[in-house]
Amino acid sequence: MFDGSLVAWVDDRQRSSQPGVYVAGEATGVGGARLALREGELAALTAAEDAGLPSAPRRTIRLRRAIRRGRAFAEQCTVRTPCRPAGRSVLDDDTTVCRCEEVTAGDIRHAREDLGAHDQRTVKLLARPGMGWCQGRVCGYATACLARRRPGRCRFPGDAPSPPGPERRRSPAAGQTPALRAGLARRAGRTWTTA
Repeated sequence: MFDGSLVAWVDDRQRSSQPGVYVAGEATGVGGARLALREGELAALTAAEDAGLPSAPRRTIRLRRAIRRGRAFAEQCTVRTPCRPAGRSVLDDDTTVCRCEEVTAGDIRHAREDLGAHDQRTVKLLARPGMGWCQGRVCGYATACLARRRPGRCRFPGDAPSPPGPERRRSPAAGQTPALRAGLARRAGRTWTTA
């Protein structure tokens, strides 16, 4: 993603770097509801095909084409209307950062400055941003920026990449349950064990 947001990497069939894990929607970058639905459908078709179920090659080709167009549009929106570095400092204390948990910029600053939080994880534990339904997929980047002790440490378009920290190593997607994997294996005529 051009804006430096934390997103999951996927291939052109919505597969993540972890075998059997497929990612779609805002976890791969914000691009709108239509793009998210197309990515979800492609992820489902890919998962079914990878499990040995019949494929739908024509539909897959159409979805991949539509997803490429949607991603290109989303990238152009980001390039043409970037979040300016000044945007970090204009957030007043009443600005909601995490809608799921109703955490404001002031709550995050309080955790950092008054309670001694020194990184995104500690801010999350003290103020609860990223603890709601989206698990930080929407507010994670803003929280990471506000959690930094020194201003200007977040990546914006044109900035040099920042070194990966503990908050960047966590996958935004949950893996499959053993029961689901066993069911997919059964459907494909394979056996699956937990060993």
